[in-house]
Amino acid sequence: MTTGHIPPENGVSPSEAFVGRKMPAASFFGREVPLAAFVEHFGLIDSTNSYARRLIEEQTPSLSCQVPYLIIADSQTSGRGREGRRWWTGPGSLAFSLLLDETAVPLGKRGQADLRSAVRYLGLVAALALLRSLLQLMPTKLVPWYAAPRGKHRKTTSPPLPVRADASGNHAFPTTNNLQHIVGLKWPNDLLVNGRKLAGILVELVAPKWAIIGVGVNTNCSLQSAPAEIRQRAVSLLDLTGTICDHRCLLALWLTHTANLLTTMETSPTVVAEEAHKLCVNTGEWVCVRIGGQIVSGPCEGIGHDGALLIRHNGELLRIYTGHLVDEPH
Repeated sequence: MTTGHIPPENGVSPSEAFVGRKMPAASFFGREVPLAAFVEHFGLIDSTNSYARRLIEEQTPSLSCQVPYLIIADSQTSGRGREGRRWWTGPGSLAFSLLLDETAVPLGKRGQADLRSAVRYLGLVAALALLRSLLQLMPTKLVPWYAAPRGKHRKTTSPPLPVRADASGNHAFPTTNNLQHIVGLKWPNDLLVNGRKLAGILVELVAPKWAIIGVGVNTNCSLQSAPAEIRQRAVSLLDLTGTICDHRCLLALWLTHTANLLTTMETSPTVVAEEAHKLCVNTGEWVCVRIGGQIVSGPCEGIGHDGALLIRHNGELLRIYTGHLVDEPH
């Protein structure tokens, strides 16, 4: 088995030495990193996002001086995703949450940060930062969606687009050789590799001042230990590449790319959505989106400049800002 970056010493990864400790981010990473003041690393926790919420509710006087605050867990008992769905955190997975206040997001038009409007793009920022980090860590193992050749990969249960599917209903999904795997973005902020879920992101707004970005990545776990329903739709880096991912390196890269994207958005607010559009695996698909109790379906035309999912429905181009992609109407 090969290693993606710094090899473990004596069977213990660098980050494992800090389990159960809270410390300045520079001590955890061994250098200064952007967008993290303090780090707290748990071996086991209910949910990193739930823990971040508890920190906010306790409102300790020093919390404002400690953000951005990074919470890491090796395992979660109650990990959760969007719409309350449970997130499986297998042994070797990476789960973390970044607690931010309004000073960390790009300034609004009146010169003040607006977390309510920021929530829409924070998920895209986090997903793109993770994708960039993985490509940087594993340049010979992963290839971005837009750079991959097209080919058959999966079937759809909804009506396929004629230009993207053959007579048997096989959807045109990029495929490549066995040495490289294709990573792309599923709206609003999931990462897929070869059409299966690698990572999920949950962004929560807690009161006007606080936002939590929660991230779960199937890194050094094996799907062999996952429940059957998860094995059918998920993937892990270890299973795909046989490579051990150094979590501390991945986190440092993610923080750096996240900070860079947030900074870029101050002067170029559409750059994140434009990159997300290039990586959107839904483009060209016939998609179904559940919005409350309603299902909207039609061919997807990608991601708009404001982060909305674009769907052509009954001849009209719809911009969808919140919802959940489903396999078929229910």
